[in-house]
Amino acid sequence: MSQDYSAYEDALSSAEIIGTETLPHSWREAPRAWGNELHKLAPYVGGFPPALANYLLQQYTDPEMTVLDPFSGGGTTALEASLLDRDVLASDVFSYACTLTGAKTHPLTEDEFDAALKRVKRDADNVNPDMLPPVDEDAAIFFHEDTLQELRQYRAVLKEDTSRDGRFLKAVICGILHGPSELFLSIQTRDTFSGSANYVKDYKEKHDLEEVYKPVDEKVRDKFNRLVGAQYPSGSTRVEQADATSLPFEDDTADFVLTSPPYMHMLDYSWNNWLRLWWLDEDRSAEQDSLNQTSKVELFRSFMTDVIAELDRVLKSDARAIIVIGDVRKHRQGGAKVVYPARMIAAEASEFGFEVERVIEDDYNVDKRYYTQLNNLRWDEEEEDDGQELIDRILVLRKGDPGPQVEVTPEWSD
Repeated sequence: MSQDYSAYEDALSSAEIIGTETLPHSWREAPRAWGNELHKLAPYVGGFPPALANYLLQQYTDPEMTVLDPFSGGGTTALEASLLDRDVLASDVFSYACTLTGAKTHPLTEDEFDAALKRVKRDADNVNPDMLPPVDEDAAIFFHEDTLQELRQYRAVLKEDTSRDGRFLKAVICGILHGPSELFLSIQTRDTFSGSANYVKDYKEKHDLEEVYKPVDEKVRDKFNRLVGAQYPSGSTRVEQADATSLPFEDDTADFVLTSPPYMHMLDYSWNNWLRLWWLDEDRSAEQDSLNQTSKVELFRSFMTDVIAELDRVLKSDARAIIVIGDVRKHRQGGAKVVYPARMIAAEASEFGFEVERVIEDDYNVDKRYYTQLNNLRWDEEEEDDGQELIDRILVLRKGDPGPQVEVTPEWSD
């Protein structure tokens, strides 16, 4: 059945629409690797850059405000807001996202880290390997057998540990599980995306890779040492695992939203992170089911309507919500159709009293991003595109009178 998108075409007709090139200053001016070292704690596919979050937070918030992100992902908004001394409410339905967001916004000091690692290593060394669950054969392909055994022992100690120490150590190990250098516990994989076991097996054979024993505690310490000297966040941050349609936050508690919802299932977060889910002892199929609410246009529309209702509830009466969302090309019988989720969100938001204050168009073509090309995730089918460029749209929504934005000149430095 064909889908009618015409109802959303006028949703942005009265909004100010500008491109990044017309802004006096923008996140595009930041160096490529700009950002606090905590942003690099562990990889998270598909997030927007820290510089974008920093720019928008400085333009639209001040330190006494509370920032909400119901799709916290890799914790970019939460960390940048906390570094800028804003309080933060962050949530995500994906367990890995919550682990990472929580660790970034509540990092351990050097003394705390030393004590936590010493305790966990001691407990892990005392775990009887014969009492552990059977070896996961897919995970085993990545590691030397002794490294794998240590990981399994560490996992047995940490899997039920919800403390700040435990969450931080779990996130650090997520960041060193596998990747393309000696910094990682695995063989040298092509990248930090969790390729299938068969792909990794073929890659090992093609490149004649051998497993090398790498002590878990040494690699964990090496990773932490890269954080030494980084500025630590100062804002109060609350992180919860929750569906964005049913947030665990009180009414009228947030002043500002900065978030980026799923791009209509253009990225499979559970597939890209299956090895990290194994390490966290999470059920990948259950995680995947929880992430499948946006795979089709009508599902996405219904989902975002419920999300906006929650944003309206949690936001104060005078507030802004900024939603970063890209265009999507859907292939179906009869040809390709470009879907504009920003229009859809704007139309649904208007039903709750939000006005579109501005749309910033960022022509950084999402089809050319490294993670998209690598995973072949943008296209529903292998078909030629229609030559139409897809862009990210930064949708600035307003309810009540939140006051003017502040024209801030960012000072980017490496």
